[in-house]
Amino acid sequence: MAKVTTKEMIALIDEDIKFALEIGDKEFVGYLKGAKAKLLDEVYPTRNEEYDELFCCLADEDTVEIVK
Repeated sequence: MAKVTTKEMIALIDEDIKFALEIGDKEFVGYLKGAKAKLLDEVYPTRNEEYDELFCCLADEDTVEIVK
């Protein structure tokens, strides 16, 4: 059995996602993205909190302006 690092596995999943998108298999893309999210949670357990800290002001309804 071949051993790969988590980062290598994420890269392999990214390639699979690209291929699945090319052939139009949306269901498989969803499964792959879920698997990738689980791996990313293991490698970067605070990634969701860091994202919220960086981009929380963008989601604030008071600061969003709709331009027509």
